[in-house]
Amino acid sequence: MGGTVGTVARPAGSAERVLARDVLEEAVRAVVGACDPVMVVCFGSVARGEDVPGSDLDLLVVLEHVADREATRARVREAAREAIRAGAPGVVPDVLVYPLADVDRYRGGYGHVVAIALREGKVVYRRRPRGAEALRHIVRLLLRAMGLTKADSDRPERWLSEARLKLECALLENEHFPHSPGPAFQSAFESTEKSLKALYLVARSDPPKSHDLAEIAEGVPPAMRPPLAHEELERMTELYPESRYPADHPELGTDDAAMALRVAGSACVHLEGILGSSGPKTTTT
Repeated sequence: MGGTVGTVARPAGSAERVLARDVLEEAVRAVVGACDPVMVVCFGSVARGEDVPGSDLDLLVVLEHVADREATRARVREAAREAIRAGAPGVVPDVLVYPLADVDRYRGGYGHVVAIALREGKVVYRRRPRGAEALRHIVRLLLRAMGLTKADSDRPERWLSEARLKLECALLENEHFPHSPGPAFQSAFESTEKSLKALYLVARSDPPKSHDLAEIAEGVPPAMRPPLAHEELERMTELYPESRYPADHPELGTDDAAMALRVAGSACVHLEGILGSSGPKTTTT
């Protein structure tokens, strides 16, 4: 489906819910197949785990553009209804369809149903921006054009090149997909990890097989250790799985992406200084 489907959980100690997880997943898959949304948010009683026979399955469906909202809503609602008919006959799907521009306008506010859904609901599907995959393909092509291959994997210069390119991807992802901070955060995290591990190569030692940025930074020789905040590296490590699997964790915020971009930029600049790079300097935010 080009995205990630998640579920909502029943509160501990409560009775068996009417809408089982697998039935909700089927409903979300049907919605995605009917309209190719950017995001689907489950809110209301089902999201709270309080659904009973006769409850609505409240879904906010976010599209890039909506030509005919009512026709789209009817088509998506029917797809969801068919998907849950057998598994949850007592639950009625209630679908709201909004274009991305409206969602961005209402988010963070109060009173409007979009704001309520985003604040109280659970993202059960998020499509990875298609442009992000194109950007990652460009990275591979650029590395090939620069003559850097797997044979250069022990050269810190190659790691710096990859860190720079991943940071540029993160900046572009953040600029063009501000509503979905996961890809920018992920690219910025990977840029930071590349920069930190390259310092081990400079010191002629093997980089640790770890994705814990704080742990990696602590292992860099003190004379070349970058001036990065330990707390921010810990926070990035905590959030990294979410950027890859957004439906399994609380939603990433735009502030988290901004932090990751700033840290990645600082790490790249520090590595450039250590290597005495004479190439174009990294863009930072």
